[in-house]
Amino acid sequence: YFHADARDAVVWTARQLSNEYLDFLKNMTLVEELDGITLVHGSLNHPEFFDYIRTAVDAQLSFDLLKTPICFFGHTHIPLAIYLEKGDIHTDRGHIFDLKKADKVLINVGSVGQSRDWDLRSSCAIYDTNNMTVEIRRVKYNINSAVEKIYSAGLPAVNALRLM
Repeated sequence: YFHADARDAVVWTARQLSNEYLDFLKNMTLVEELDGITLVHGSLNHPEFFDYIRTAVDAQLSFDLLKTPICFFGHTHIPLAIYLEKGDIHTDRGHIFDLKKADKVLINVGSVGQSRDWDLRSSCAIYDTNNMTVEIRRVKYNINSAVEKIYSAGLPAVNALRLM
């Protein structure tokens, strides 16, 4: 179940993709464990529902299911780290996350577009396996061009307005 605007954007996006890419996406698993980390779109608690991790309770549900020390997730479009340290949950909204300081950590690297933290730049991250850190990086892009393309494609106006 999607909000109507989100559904319209997903349907539009699916129509832009080749069958090869659609097949690739259809064959992806909801949770992937790779090289000692876990990757998931939303919560590990029933990943098929794409729930948000917004509260300590949400985080704890994912920590309880996390089999690796590190999990990268998305969905909220807000970069942050949530640490589980000696049974306590701490949130860090900085830009460099020290992965050594906790037993487990959930990391959201933000969003390339459609940010939800009022910073309109694209957000991405560098995962340094030697130093066990994640650094959030912000990159400017041509927002006016993105807004124009959203309107030209007939996508919901909220997707353009969110960028301005």
